[in-house]
Amino acid sequence: HETESALDKKIHLYETSIQLEKDSDLEKQLKIIGMSEEDLAILRALKEHVTPHIETIANRFYATLTSIPELSDIIMKNSSVERLKQTLYTHISEMFNGTIDNDFIDKRIRIANAHVRIGLYQKWYIASFQIIYSSLIEIIQNTFTSKKDTFRAIQAVAKLLNFEQQLVLEAYDRKMETLRQEAYDAQEQLKHFIGLTADELTKLTLDSS
Repeated sequence: HETESALDKKIHLYETSIQLEKDSDLEKQLKIIGMSEEDLAILRALKEHVTPHIETIANRFYATLTSIPELSDIIMKNSSVERLKQTLYTHISEMFNGTIDNDFIDKRIRIANAHVRIGLYQKWYIASFQIIYSSLIEIIQNTFTSKKDTFRAIQAVAKLLNFEQQLVLEAYDRKMETLRQEAYDAQEQLKHFIGLTADELTKLTLDSS
């Protein structure tokens, strides 16, 4: 167990960074939720405590999801539980690297696009976050004896998961808008083709009369 001063001693051991375009929406989003480099340092300090439990978190995560037939069908049709667990291991580990940069953002966007592609609705994605959050809270509570350190660690995790949800839901919206636009364009092309075909039939009919 950590002592009350242990967290403050640890967070100064790690280099952290937020590397986002100045005055960008992303930077403003972090400002709104109060995410700071100190929060990233707390997350980085948590990594050694979280890493031994990542497999347990992943097992709990997919046991819950596959207990719902609709979600189990989506997983089985598009991948496998074991393969997805490996992806989740990496995802959770990277949450505690202490860095938020373009690579971090891009990976979350790719996750969202993959979920849209396989037909996983936003509500399931949001619901699944609670499994990870609850698991991380348990780890934190078993790590710190200080209420202050426990609160700070839980706050840091909550901020990061909130930011991840913002990224993923925005990417969901963008991907869905792209798909809607593609469907509209295809419909318009079909209408145009049908119009041309009708014109051609009319012309042939007139020419043969």
